[in-house]
Amino acid sequence: MIFGSCVAFFTVIVGHTGPATDISTASIVTHRGARRVFASRQASAAPDIGQASHVHPMYSTTGAYVPAKNQTMPCYFSGTACRAGGAIYPAAGANMVDSQLTINGEVVCTVTATPPMMYAAMFPSVIFDSTHFANGSVVTVTASGHDSLGNFFTGSGSSTVKNSAALYGRYDFEVISPGGPGQKGIPIVQAYCSFANILATQTVVPLGASDQGWKSSRFYGDLQTSGSSIVYVHTHGEHINQSWNPPTPPSDTFILADLDEIPRDAANSQSDYHILASTVFEKETYAIGTGGLPPYNPNGVPPIWLEFNDACYTGQNNAFASAFLYPYANAYGGWCENQTQLGWSIAKYTDQTAVCADAFWSLLLLGFTADEARVRIPMVYQNGSWTGDPRQLVQCWGDWNMRLHGVYTNSPGQETRWHT
Repeated sequence: MIFGSCVAFFTVIVGHTGPATDISTASIVTHRGARRVFASRQASAAPDIGQASHVHPMYSTTGAYVPAKNQTMPCYFSGTACRAGGAIYPAAGANMVDSQLTINGEVVCTVTATPPMMYAAMFPSVIFDSTHFANGSVVTVTASGHDSLGNFFTGSGSSTVKNSAALYGRYDFEVISPGGPGQKGIPIVQAYCSFANILATQTVVPLGASDQGWKSSRFYGDLQTSGSSIVYVHTHGEHINQSWNPPTPPSDTFILADLDEIPRDAANSQSDYHILASTVFEKETYAIGTGGLPPYNPNGVPPIWLEFNDACYTGQNNAFASAFLYPYANAYGGWCENQTQLGWSIAKYTDQTAVCADAFWSLLLLGFTADEARVRIPMVYQNGSWTGDPRQLVQCWGDWNMRLHGVYTNSPGQETRWHT
């Protein structure tokens, strides 16, 4: 048992019945109704229209607002599926003539009235990729427009970008590397995250360091406080040689922390060595907090877009997906939208880490989806010797169409635009 009813709930919702089967993209796509509502407010479709010669009663106001009047700005912008929009209302007796939306001064959406249509209000809006901006930068969204009486209205709202990655590597893999340079994954992941404008921080503790490696408690603590949207862990998975394990394994799905060089004595309890899916769930629940779905959760911690357990057997069930991808939904109606969790379904050879990391993360940087990137791994793993279904080597749980870089479109294929 991992964590009871929560896992069962997650499993039922995504329609998953087998312990080692991916969630197909059809099972986790955004609610169609919600997508249609939002799509109606994009530049690619007609904006909301009130056909009248005077202000419609529901728009009994004048001016420009970001977001719409009586709504609040997101607590942060994080990920490739961020929303930005505004509302412009004309003066009494007038109609809207044109409007535009800018993000940090760059025009991303324009709407122009085409007679005989008369716009009682305009709602320019876009989906955009926050990695277009540096982590920690302030992004200002501005909506403006003219009405038929020649009045010009403008309004703005701002929020902070949160694009960060936490990378955890074992000292024996990343530094000593008895299997050669092919065992090192952290430098590759860090480089590609940096190229994608994501601040990546690595945790690899030297032998004999005072904090004795990253214990599970440190990992859990980071989940609650760092606010990292990307998590990469290069370690050992569950089905491993018992010489790496404390004598009694826990009754939970786990990966190992980095304590191999530390004697197993009273100073290091069994719990120090194991990162449990159930405890990850508890910490992530605490991190997201209450009071609203992302990106309106008041404590401002974004959900995890991508978590990769680069470890043996960690993809064989959805335990870690259920833990890391909490709360599985956002305020825009998306179920696991732009969130994915990956893990190996086999006992992976660690000397294949570098070549596989390069294949996976480079495609994400180029604007491909998580699914498209993970099916590249079998092409390079042990010189392409994998003969099974390519999707069964590394399992991808959650949204197959998740993107690290390039605007999220809920569809496969390379995407180089930063807004749509």
